[in-house]
Amino acid sequence: MKPEGSVKAYYPFWVILAIMLATLSCNAPDLDFSDELADLQATPTHTIEAVSPTEIPESTATPSPTPSVTETPAVPHGPTMTPMAGSANPTTPLTEEGPWLVYRAKEKLDWPSQDTFMFITNENGSGRQSLTSEALPPFESVVSPAGDRFAYILQAEDAGDDVPHLVIRGIPDGEVEIDLALVSPEIFDQVSEEEEVLEQILQAVSSDASIAWSPHGHYLAFTAALNDTNADLYRFDTWSDNIRQLTHEVNHAYQPSWASDGEWILHLEVERFDEDGEWDVAAMSASTFDGSEVKRLYTIDGPRQVVVIWVDETHYILVEETSAGYRNLLRGNLEGSSPRMVYQGPMSDPEDMSFDDLLSVAAYPLVDDDIAAGDSISSGVYLIDLNEGDPDLILPGAWRTVEWWQGKGTFIANGEEGTVYIRRTGEIVKEAPEITDPVALSPDGQWIVSYGESGAMLYTHIAVEVRQVLEAGVQEVIWDPSSSGFFLEVYLVGNPLSSHHLYVQAMDEWLLQVVDLDVKGVYFWAGPAVAAP
Repeated sequence: MKPEGSVKAYYPFWVILAIMLATLSCNAPDLDFSDELADLQATPTHTIEAVSPTEIPESTATPSPTPSVTETPAVPHGPTMTPMAGSANPTTPLTEEGPWLVYRAKEKLDWPSQDTFMFITNENGSGRQSLTSEALPPFESVVSPAGDRFAYILQAEDAGDDVPHLVIRGIPDGEVEIDLALVSPEIFDQVSEEEEVLEQILQAVSSDASIAWSPHGHYLAFTAALNDTNADLYRFDTWSDNIRQLTHEVNHAYQPSWASDGEWILHLEVERFDEDGEWDVAAMSASTFDGSEVKRLYTIDGPRQVVVIWVDETHYILVEETSAGYRNLLRGNLEGSSPRMVYQGPMSDPEDMSFDDLLSVAAYPLVDDDIAAGDSISSGVYLIDLNEGDPDLILPGAWRTVEWWQGKGTFIANGEEGTVYIRRTGEIVKEAPEITDPVALSPDGQWIVSYGESGAMLYTHIAVEVRQVLEAGVQEVIWDPSSSGFFLEVYLVGNPLSSHHLYVQAMDEWLLQVVDLDVKGVYFWAGPAVAAP
């Protein structure tokens, strides 16, 4: 592919890769990837000494492929460049069930457009191939819980007909299953002379919050203006390709959210969208999955509400979103009564909140920007009972993240002051002040990778240092679902192409391999192997 008017030659990915590796072998610092490192013997994690009283006694480690705990080898300092590594095998086919890592990247180095392609690879980095045959503009991918599709909103300026489109693509073939204009030609013509009405419709249907998969990926709920001059709630059936209108309301349907059993879909009724965020929200309503019943649960006389999580088939947790940020925690139900206020005060962005496996406790970091003048609360990590009570301050100060580590059964808080293990009761059971970089936690609860400008470091589940993975700056670490390895997005200081490289690190062989030379992030796992139970 060559941009129109361009005379620059572009070379295939693997030609560029060979040139890059050859160049780096001459110019890279003498990084230590000797046989001593490559032949590090795997040992089961149960050989690690028993934890001290300050460590976590909850779970017994199960044997898994592990490098032995050794002193970190010294790595010579020098210009930050790509670590020397072989390439993952691109000729290996994709496995039948996955899991597959999907990500965005440029097809060729120094490709001038900001549009990127989507690629797919096996969990060990082999089998890399294009998922899309054409370059795509930036968008937020919403992957199906079944792992076999992803959906996105193609914005009006990228669609070519002045209206946003809903696009659903299959995995792993990348084929377009549906490309639907979210405002029908008839409705567009009807309101084209009414600029304000059209703007309201476009705002309702163009948001990433306007689409939601059902719990098992059979249906996709979305908002569109196909038959009326307002945005209604629709449902796409992936088995039959049928589209069904679920609501016929005078207000715009917005922000669909499926109940955990897939029987009901919550949505806001919005009278008017305003640019300053002070929307006129009329009510919270619910529709059955087939549209046979639609009911208004309660009216809203205040800020718009965001569904954070469903705690069971009929109850859900909400926060209020204001122009000043997120505030107040509420508990709602499908019975039709107004939600109950659990806590009044500042809250973090819902994406920064984490919940224990019983959905009884939420943990979240508050920073100074979350706190309004007059709030009698300080920054720190908080835990709150989702049934009642004010939040408890567990760790004062500025913390980056807090997340529930399912494999370990604890919350993990992380920030510049270190990494801390917290029980759901609020008890601090271990502190690791030396781990100040962001962390990636293995799904099986056995490993921690810290990463940042100084590189990446591997630790055991009880924060015992194992070894340095690499020295170059690391933007992101993605564990594979089986915890047999992880991917690293590496950025190269001084690289004239300003590209980010993707590597995969195998745990059993302790083998680092390059997967891609110019990635642009947006990672998610797909395939039947990661489908929701």
